[in-house]
Amino acid sequence: DLDVLRSRQMDSELRKGFLKQHILLALSVRPAHGYELMHWIGQHTGHAWQPSPGSMYPALDSLESKGFISCQGDGRRKVYSLTPKGKEVLARMREKQEEQYLEMKAFIADLFEE
Repeated sequence: DLDVLRSRQMDSELRKGFLKQHILLALSVRPAHGYELMHWIGQHTGHAWQPSPGSMYPALDSLESKGFISCQGDGRRKVYSLTPKGKEVLARMREKQEEQYLEMKAFIADLFEE
């Protein structure tokens, strides 16, 4: 069914965005390697979700190719860190979340005032 396929594709895109956002958040605290990032995300989602290496490393590659993170080292111990461009993107994401929060708060307040 086409609707089921579209729903699965949207879920997949949301998870990818969620993962990339959490990677940026984790790296804003300190540089880390992929394994540390997977566990950090698991802890910060209350162990509701921990990304697999199969999703983590493509997300890291994507963020690096966009210039949001940089990588030092080779082989299995690559350490990733946030770049100035990544810090900028993270700041914009936080601003958007704050705007959305305030809009939702106003919307809910309007609902209960009626």
